Amino acid sequence: MSVVFKKISTIIAIWPIFFLLLSSECPGAGNPESSNKIIVTGTGVIIDDDPTKAREDAISESLVAAVGIVIAEMMPIEMLVQNFEKLNEMMYSRKKQYVNGYRVLTETEYNNLYRVVVEARISRSRIKRELSQMGFLIGRKEIPSILLLIAEQEFEDTFPHYWWGTDMPMGKTAAEKALGRSMTKLGFDIVSHDAVPEIKKEGLTLSTPEPDNETVAALGKMMQADFVIVGSAVSERASNTMGEDIRSFKGTVSARAVRVDTGEEVAAAFRTDVSLDTDEMIGRKNAVTTAGAFAGNDLALQITKTLEKKKASEIKVFVQGTGYLSNFAKFRKTVSDIPEVTNIRIQEMRPSEAIVLVNCKCDAKALAKALMFKTFNSFGINISEDEAQQLTIRLIPEKIDRNPALKEVDKKKQQDN
Repeated sequence: MSVVFKKISTIIAIWPIFFLLLSSECPGAGNPESSNKIIVTGTGVIIDDDPTKAREDAISESLVAAVGIVIAEMMPIEMLVQNFEKLNEMMYSRKKQYVNGYRVLTETEYNNLYRVVVEARISRSRIKRELSQMGFLIGRKEIPSILLLIAEQEFEDTFPHYWWGTDMPMGKTAAEKALGRSMTKLGFDIVSHDAVPEIKKEGLTLSTPEPDNETVAALGKMMQADFVIVGSAVSERASNTMGEDIRSFKGTVSARAVRVDTGEEVAAAFRTDVSLDTDEMIGRKNAVTTAGAFAGNDLALQITKTLEKKKASEIKVFVQGTGYLSNFAKFRKTVSDIPEVTNIRIQEMRPSEAIVLVNCKCDAKALAKALMFKTFNSFGINISEDEAQQLTIRLIPEKIDRNPALKEVDKKKQQDN
C-alpha cells in the first residue's frame, strides 16, 4: 500500500469523527477572511528514533484532515466521492493556502508513533473560492437535475436525430453521453429519458431538433428537471491528413441551458475538438465526445454560478422589545411568510432581546424594506442596519409609543362625549 493511499485512508477514517468538532466561523488571527476553528488529530511514524520528523508529519496530516473537513462540509457526498482524486491533490499540494494558523494542543509518543491534537484555523472563503472555480460548489441539498436535449448528426447521417423526435431511437448519442458524464462528475443529476412519457399528450410541439426555450421549459417541468440543456452536435471530416491512412476529424457541440421555473436562458457553450484516426467512425465519435465533455464543463460552471447567486444567505437580526412574547411570535410569523425567506431560527433568547438568524434569498436591506411594508396590529417596528447582513429591529407596543397627534385626537373625542 502506497504512502499516499495510507494517508487517504486515514483521512477518510477520521472525517466522520471530527465533523462533530466543527465550530462557528470566527475571524482568523491577523487575517480578515473568516475561518473555522477545527480540532483534529494527526499521526507520524518515528523512524530511526527521530521524533522531530514524525511530529512534523503528524501536524501536516492533521492540517490536511482539517482542510478535508471544510471541503466535505461544502460538498454533496456523491460529488466528493466521485472527485476525491482531484480534491486529494488540492488538500495535499495546496493545504498551506487554506490554513490561517494552528496550535498544537497536546502531543504524545506511543510505541513508534507520534500523535498530536491540533487546533487549526481554516479559511472557508479561500476554499469556497477554489471549489467554485473548479465547479464543485453546490449546496448539499441543492443538487440540480438536468434534462439533456442534444440533437446529433453522426457518421453517414443525412439529418440529425434526437430522442424526442417522432419514430426516432431513444438511445443516447456520443455527445449527450459525454456531456452528461461531465456534469455528473460536477454534482448534477441527469434525468433519464429512457422511459419518457408520451409528450404529445401534453400538447408540446417537439418536431424540431432545437425547440424554443418556452417549449423545453415545459418539457423539463413535465419530467421534473431543474434545467434543460438543448443543443446540437455535428461530426465531420477535417482537411488535414497524414500519410495515406490517418485523417483528422472535427466535432462541434453547441448548447444552451434553460432554467425550467422561469424559461430563462442561463448558460451557453460552443466547443470544437479535432481527433486523428484511421477509422472514420471512431475519429468522428472521439471528436464529438471530447467537444461534448468540454461543453458539459462550461455549462456546469455557468449554472453553478447562477445557483450561487440564488442561494439563500444568512442575516443576523437583533430583535429588541421581546418582553411581549405575543408580539415577538407575530413578528417571527410575519418574517417567515416573506417569500424570499427560506428559514428562520432563534440563536439566543433573553428577557428583552433575541438574536434571530434568517436565511433569505435577498440581502439585509431588501429584508428590511419588505418588513417596512408589513403592518402589525399591536405594535410597530423600528429598523436600523448595523452592518452588512445584520439588522437591529425594535418592537414598539402601540400603547407605549403612539403618535402624540393621535393621542390628542382621542383626548378631544373623550371631551366631546
